[in-house]
Amino acid sequence: MAGDKVAQAVDTVAPDCPSLKTKLLVSEKSRDGWLDFQILLQYKFPYLQNCFSGGKTLLPDTLESWRA
Repeated sequence: MAGDKVAQAVDTVAPDCPSLKTKLLVSEKSRDGWLDFQILLQYKFPYLQNCFSGGKTLLPDTLESWRA
C-alpha cells in the first residue's frame, strides 16, 4: 500500500522483489500494475471483521478488515 511518491520507488525496486505480489495505490490517480484503493472501497464485502493495531497510544486502534 503506497501513495504516489512511494509507488514510484516501489516500481523501481519491484523487479528485484519476487515476493511482491500485489500493489495497492492510495491516490487520486491510477497506476499500471496497481490496485486502486478508491475503487476497492466501493465493493461490498461479504465478511467484515474488526482488527486491532498496536496504535500510538496506550489503547489499540480499531481497523476494519474485509475478506471475500
